[in-house]
Formats: sequence, structure tokens, C-alpha cells
Amino acid sequence: MVRGLYEAAQGMLYEQMRLDVIANNLANADSIGYKKGRIGFNLALPTNYVPPQRIILASRPLRNAGEMPWMMLTRYSVDLSEGSLRQTGNPLDFAINGEGYFSIQTPSGVRYTRDGRFSIDANGYLVTRNGYKVLGQNGPINLGVGSQIQVSKDGTIRVNGRVVDRFLIVDFPPTRGGGGLSKEGGGLLVAPSNLQPLPPNV
Repeated sequence: MVRGLYEAAQGMLYEQMRLDVIANNLANADSIGYKKGRIGFNLALPTNYVPPQRIILASRPLRNAGEMPWMMLTRYSVDLSEGSLRQTGNPLDFAINGEGYFSIQTPSGVRYTRDGRFSIDANGYLVTRNGYKVLGQNGPINLGVGSQIQVSKDGTIRVNGRVVDRFLIVDFPPTRGGGGLSKEGGGLLVAPSNLQPLPPNV
């Protein structure tokens, strides 16, 4: 009986985890660059089966069920499939057509995102909505203030007709569990160390 109560409580806990993931996905359905989470469970079978044992009581014999299977959390992953693109009319809004992520410099290290809604700060750096600097091949991208900006399909950035940098776009080898990426909030992803540079279209 105690085992049954434990299994019931565990099942309710996992169901709440599943609902939390679904609720978070729905709440961010319209968020630019958001990657939905996925959660999965499996039925775990006993590694060593314990056969039922007969328990003799004064009234009648009972049979112990032995070791029972239980539910276990097997994976939480991030869905990295590409979202739809749309025109915004903002010259500082960018999108990656295909695989890959923008590289972002944060106080905690380099992070990655598909959210290309950037702006220029007071020092001329291209930054995210949270003020983090966007990285190019030569480091943080500085476009200056009041400049005419053009970006080619390979991510090369021109300011007033002069090439200044190229977006640092990276991708990750396909592995189980979403390539090891995990969400950090604000549309940012934390990546493993095995980065693979990829030159997608911008």
C-alpha cells in the first residue's frame, strides 16, 4: 500500500511537470526566437524481478505483488526546429534562414539565440533587447551611430559601404536531447563546448 501511495504521488508530480512545460510553451507561443520545451517519461521495469510471495494470515492467504514497475523522467529537451520568418520593416531586425544561432556576449559568457531583434547602443554596438553585445567574427559588432547599414545573405555587415564584420553564426552537432542546448531565459540558450561554425543565410 505504501508503495502504491508513493507511485501515485510520483505520477502527480510528473503530470504537474508536464503541465508546467505545456503552460510555458503556450505563454511564449508568440515570443520571437522562443524554443519550446519537451518532456518525456518512460515506464521503468524492475531490474531484478521479485516473485510474488504468499503471506499467510489467520483468515486467508494473501499474495504480495512483489517489485512493481514505476514511471521515470527520461528526458527534457528543447525543440530546435526553425520557426517562420516575417518582414518587420526594422533595418536592425535579422533572421537566420536555416540552422544556426547568433552569438551573444553576456556577463556569464557567450550565449546563443535565434531572436534577431537588435538595436544600437550609445557606443555604437549592436545589442540585444537586454543590452548584451552581438558578436561578429572580430568580436562585439560596432556599427557606429547614425550609420547606413547593409547586411548580405552570408551575414557580412557593411557600414556606409565598408565591410566592418560578419555575424558569428554557430551551430551544434545533432545529438539526442536537443544537441545539449538548454534555455537560460530571455531567448538565450546555453551551449556545450563542441561548437560547429555554420555559415547560413541571414
